[in-house]
Amino acid sequence: MKKLFSTTTGLSMAFLSALLLFSSCNDDKKKVGPDKKFPKDYSITYKVSSISNKDAKLTSLFVTGAKTEEEKKDYKTGTAISVKRNIKKKGEKVHIRAKVDKPTKIKLEISIDKGNPSSREFDIKDIKNEAKLEYTF
Repeated sequence: MKKLFSTTTGLSMAFLSALLLFSSCNDDKKKVGPDKKFPKDYSITYKVSSISNKDAKLTSLFVTGAKTEEEKKDYKTGTAISVKRNIKKKGEKVHIRAKVDKPTKIKLEISIDKGNPSSREFDIKDIKNEAKLEYTF
């Protein structure tokens, strides 16, 4: 009888421990981290960080601004453009688009809340072509 009682108690304890463990894991999945809450105001930094041909100049530069796309005039390469934007839901996109006056290589960057930038290099061979980098929340 004593052996049956200890076995039953041991199984009950194991079952309750497993139940507690699995129920706590499910709660973790339901929680949303602070970076995943929407809507949220984000600080977005855009940059054209390098041009291989030093004589090349930007002929147009567009970024997603506070509400819509904005054109930036007299932009010097290497200068950062910072805007605040309210992102309402997951899946929204922001972008930077640039054109140059000569064939060259440029690098576009988008940084969210001063984090690691998302970047990509473009080898522009025809001045009619546009470089575009997009970031999805």
